[in-house]
Amino acid sequence: MERALDGWRDNVGTPSPLLDEMVEMSRVLTKLPDLGAPYAIVRGVLVLLRSSQRHVYYRVVGDVVQILSVWSTSRAHGPRFGPR
Repeated sequence: MERALDGWRDNVGTPSPLLDEMVEMSRVLTKLPDLGAPYAIVRGVLVLLRSSQRHVYYRVVGDVVQILSVWSTSRAHGPRFGPR
């Protein structure tokens, strides 16, 4: 997350909407954890943050939403998750 925020500042030079979007998405996911599209590689889900053009990969364990990765949509591929 810190790298994404730093990268935004370095490349765009304006305040990042990413932090605000992440806060809002966290609120939404606590109420609607099945909101995103299934992502089988990590047995999780992904959603798009529209303003910052980032995918958020997450999974729900019990009543906890675990954010696994925040990834730019401009990248050619998704994140590489290590062995489980």
